Amino acid sequence: MDFLGISDGDWGVVYTLSLIVYLGTVMPIGVLVDKVGRRKLMLFLTGIVCFSGFLFALAPQGTEYTLIYVLVAFPMLMLANAAMFNVFPALEADLVPREKRGRVSAILLLLSGIAGAAGQVLAGFAYERIHPRFPFILLTALIFADFILVIFLVKEPREREL
Repeated sequence: MDFLGISDGDWGVVYTLSLIVYLGTVMPIGVLVDKVGRRKLMLFLTGIVCFSGFLFALAPQGTEYTLIYVLVAFPMLMLANAAMFNVFPALEADLVPREKRGRVSAILLLLSGIAGAAGQVLAGFAYERIHPRFPFILLTALIFADFILVIFLVKEPREREL
């Protein structure tokens, strides 16, 4: 907000719109997960996050266009969030045998929490010490790498676990 020059009121509008996007897409994405498939939605998800991070990295400071960049980028991140909370548990359920789901889920949640905390520390450090745009450039690069990994490593299971 400070770096880009976005007011508290404008940020409130962006956040509210983003929350509406999130809430409005959770159910339709849940249906798409089953109809379109996990892999295709993962590719869509990573593409959206990559594009959104790129928009944040390019957003001009304090111009009439700044808010437009943020109004496009942040709701896209919330859409990706809605997709992530649908796709990953579905894929996990497809791949993990029933008798191991609790343990695998706990390990994945633990790793996710550790990675999230480390990412926040790294992003905060990079924002303060390197440049405020750097965390978004790094996000874009890492998510692009994730996109490539999904293309080559993630396959729809032939048989889903019950």
